[in-house]
Amino acid sequence: MKHLSFSSFNLSFYFYFLIDEGSSSATTKAVRSFKIFNHDSWPEQRHLLTDYGAEELDFLLDHFSPILTRNGCDANLAREEYQSMKIFIVSNYMDKSYHALWGMMLTKMPFCSDYKNILHLVHIMLALPVSSAVCERGFSSQRRIKSDVRGSLHVDTVEDLIRISMEGPSIDEFDAKEAVDMWLNQAQRSRRPNYKGWPTQATYPPPRGDLS
Repeated sequence: MKHLSFSSFNLSFYFYFLIDEGSSSATTKAVRSFKIFNHDSWPEQRHLLTDYGAEELDFLLDHFSPILTRNGCDANLAREEYQSMKIFIVSNYMDKSYHALWGMMLTKMPFCSDYKNILHLVHIMLALPVSSAVCERGFSSQRRIKSDVRGSLHVDTVEDLIRISMEGPSIDEFDAKEAVDMWLNQAQRSRRPNYKGWPTQATYPPPRGDLS
């Protein structure tokens, strides 16, 4: 499993929506399907709890399959983990709030290991924007970064540049010293920052006398 920080997964999720061609109705259904992780709405009867959320889970695993696969999520194991996780939470943690529960499951051992596949969907759920403003800024950044003259940029490079544009410090606050040091010292060949190139026009010394 590839381990991601929350901010990294957050931006990857936004970027996935920027390049995804899925319909708005499918996106709406996906958002609604995340209700299966609201433990306050789970049925109290054990036989009803077993089947609860199976259809919505299948839809979520299919809808987000590109980003889930890229980050090492096994869909079949996610289905098994969801079943056991429901029973575990109902038996032990129904008194916890929504944010406290998933914060614990995502960060504490052995939960983040035992349920690592299904927790990929929890990461996505917690990264859902409350408005479209962030996505709109993402579109603007993408158009500005991947212009006609930079159309061959790799997807990972575009994603990194969007992250810098949206989450990085302002120009006034950015200290370039560390970046310049890395540029100078980590290249395969030595850098020549003082190299000025050839002069644009050749200059010759004035003649010292008539040679005729």
